[in-house]
This record gives sequence, C-alpha cells and structure tokens, in this order.
Amino acid sequence: MVRLVLLGAWLVVLAAAVLLAERPSSWDRLEGAVARGDVGSVVLRGDLALEGRGWSVTDVAWREGPFAHHAEVLVARPREAGLRQVRRGSFPEATLVTSQDVSTLLADLDPDLRVETAPWSGSGATFEAFPGWRLKGWVVGLAFGTFVATVVLLVLGPPTRRATPWAWFWLLTTPFLPLVAVALLVLGYRTPFLPPGRDGRRGLTGGWAFLLSLVLGAAATR
Repeated sequence: MVRLVLLGAWLVVLAAAVLLAERPSSWDRLEGAVARGDVGSVVLRGDLALEGRGWSVTDVAWREGPFAHHAEVLVARPREAGLRQVRRGSFPEATLVTSQDVSTLLADLDPDLRVETAPWSGSGATFEAFPGWRLKGWVVGLAFGTFVATVVLLVLGPPTRRATPWAWFWLLTTPFLPLVAVALLVLGYRTPFLPPGRDGRRGLTGGWAFLLSLVLGAAATR
C-alpha cells in the first residue's frame, strides 16, 4: 500500500512536470513565438540593473499555448567577454549573449509585449523534475515529502531488486529523480505480473551507481 501511494504521488509530480513546469527553451524560440503573436507577456528574473562592465544572467519566462518556457540570457559588457565565458563553459544554459538590457530587446521585438520583473528571491522554492524543467508552488512540497518518504522506504522497507539500496539511493540523487523513483517503486521490489529480477546483492552495486550518477549529472548540464 505504501508503495502504491508513493507511486501515485510521483506520477502526479510527473504529470505536473509535463503540464505546469517551465521547460528549458531558447531566445530564438521566444523571438519566433513573439513574431507569430503567440506570446503576450514575459517575466524577467535576475539582476536586471547591470551598470558598467561585467555580466549578469537574466531568466526569461513565458507561456506559449498550454506550456510554460524559460530561457537564460547573458548580459555582458563588453559582449566579447561574455562570449569568452560561454566558450569556457561558465554559462552552459545561456541561449543569448548580448550587451543590451533584455527589456530593450523585448521592446524591439514587440512594443506592446507586457514585461514583468521578479527578483530571484521572490520566485519561491523550485523543484527540477527533469534538467531545466522548473516546478513551483504545491508541487515542490509534494515532491520533497515524497522524496523523503521514498528514502525512508528504501532504508526501512523490504529488500530491493535489481540494485542494492545504496545503488538506488545514488540514482535518486540524479536530475532524473522522478523517473528513477517510479522505476524503484515498480521494478525495485517484488511486483506481481513482472519478472522478479535479481536481488539487490547481485544487481547494480552502490559504487557503480555512484559513478553512473556522476555521468548522468554531467550529461544533464550539457
């Protein structure tokens, strides 16, 4: 019964990720959506008052149809310095490097576009269901509570299958937490109508899972 409740909770988190999460996108996509008239407003988050030399990151969020998107813009003065930082991998999520204020760029795209601003500190807690897929609000609390309960089950529950408890734990720490949690609850224990699989002692071990978690984490940042 506990597994079914946790599985249902993780499926809710996954559904919320598909329907509600701000998914990673690009400035080019935003330009195209504004040109088509599909975007009426955007929200800017971050340091929006860069003065003089230096750089700052602005997160641009918008809704396109039923889905929310966000893209990072690196404002750098001079721009060449920002381009060098991007080439070094310092800002892997930046989809545009510019020396202009983002609000000015948006006004050039559409003078009637409504632009709102919000500080990072005022955006509230977030949870990434997948790399870059940001969830806010009630889903954050649900995801956190379900994660804690899943770890408790892993520690105090029955023996795991296909991987040791430590292996499942390290996989739970990857950016693909909801998918791993569903896999654990469906495949990590004896489940009717499914092959039993190897017991945890003969499956994936903690050491190999730790290395795999590092690989998955590095891949998620690309």
